Amino acid sequence: MSDIPFAGPVGAVRVGRVNGQFVLNPTHSQRAKSDLDLVYVGNKSEVIMIEGAANELPEAEFIKHSLSPRNTCRCSWLCRKSSAPRLAR
Repeated sequence: MSDIPFAGPVGAVRVGRVNGQFVLNPTHSQRAKSDLDLVYVGNKSEVIMIEGAANELPEAEFIKHSLSPRNTCRCSWLCRKSSAPRLAR
């Protein structure tokens, strides 16, 4: 940890779809079989970036499985456990 100003944690997840099942953070072999490659980045309240590609994945199927930014929980926990001094905002 450092004394650099910090606006809060950001989480990211890669999503694939293998045999019709969504897979979070797929392995390289799963990615080779996946018809979806999606990277989602966000924090507790905002979507920061969604980037992806799909191989003939119906739009309705893609939209039906929208994501929420839950990966930031681990980052928040780590920051609370840190011994670094807190900065006034």
